[in-house]
Amino acid sequence: MPWYYVEAGAQRGPFDDTKFFELVTSGVIRAETLVWREGMKDWLSYATVAGAQSPGAPPVTLAPGEALCGECGRVTPEAETVEIAGRRICATCKPAVVQRMIEGTSSGSAGLDPEEMLADLRSRGGYTLEIGSVVSRSFDVVKDNLWPSIGVRLLMWIIEAASGVIPILGVFITWVLSGMINGGTFRYFLLKVRGEGSVLNDAFSGFQAPRMKELMLAGMVVGAPAMLINLFSLGFHTFTLFQARSFESEFATTTLPVVVIAFFGFMLIAFVFAILWMPALVILADEPIHFWKALELSRRLVLQRFFTWILVYLTMFALMIVGMLALCVGIFFVMPMVSVMFAMIWDDIRKQAAEVKRSRLATGAA
Repeated sequence: MPWYYVEAGAQRGPFDDTKFFELVTSGVIRAETLVWREGMKDWLSYATVAGAQSPGAPPVTLAPGEALCGECGRVTPEAETVEIAGRRICATCKPAVVQRMIEGTSSGSAGLDPEEMLADLRSRGGYTLEIGSVVSRSFDVVKDNLWPSIGVRLLMWIIEAASGVIPILGVFITWVLSGMINGGTFRYFLLKVRGEGSVLNDAFSGFQAPRMKELMLAGMVVGAPAMLINLFSLGFHTFTLFQARSFESEFATTTLPVVVIAFFGFMLIAFVFAILWMPALVILADEPIHFWKALELSRRLVLQRFFTWILVYLTMFALMIVGMLALCVGIFFVMPMVSVMFAMIWDDIRKQAAEVKRSRLATGAA
């Protein structure tokens, strides 16, 4: 069976075993050179195919009934391999390959598939969300990374607050930037939750491709109700300013109550949409999918446990109040803790979906 290899981005070959070995010994084909021959599902480095660390090892010849593991490159009886994502995988490598597929890091993975994730969660009867556990674990994450957590969360808050103080345009600038600021913050703490380590640059990942555009658009959708409230308040205050000296009793008794009711109605709408859509920013911080897919996934996940999510938000609000009552110092601890809670809930949900996927893949590959 002839051999082929890649040189300067171009395919070379075919070569018989003798010629191929001459190319190896002469150094034309090195350890990192990609090679392929019939029976192999993928191009692999020569060192992987030969099962050696040096380019001087002889080429591998497959006998009938044998196969090359597409992961480790070892020659294995074909009956002892399984096909995963178009590659023959030996029994030793199968658990690692399946795990990478679950995590979305294998070469055949297309990343997060919202419909597949929702189907996996439905098959297990939905997901569980234990608020007490989330609060406890979030506290531990912040405590174990105290000063970096406080510093990053405070820095991102300062950036958001600074954008809002610009006269007239501040409210619009904050609206546009909020998704990127919050998305980067969630990214930083999501990596902390997973124990993967994070650096300051991760907090600014919301301003970098490929997340920037999707986070900006999602943030604008999430913040649209609040934006309307701000405009409503601005218009109301402007109106009352001009009417301050000629306020008629009829306005105070009829129009004003309607305005107040409308204002609180908008507040309620904004609260509901925040519950439904805020998790989309965490989703996009993890997987830069299309912003509307993230919003839809967020909405459908929240609706599965809507009243539990209300309790989550009320718990976060209560923590913020406690933080402010603690001489206002506690708020510096609670602010990153709330961000960690969002990240941890998403990570828990994804792990629960992964359990179903792992079981399905293991069963299909058996």
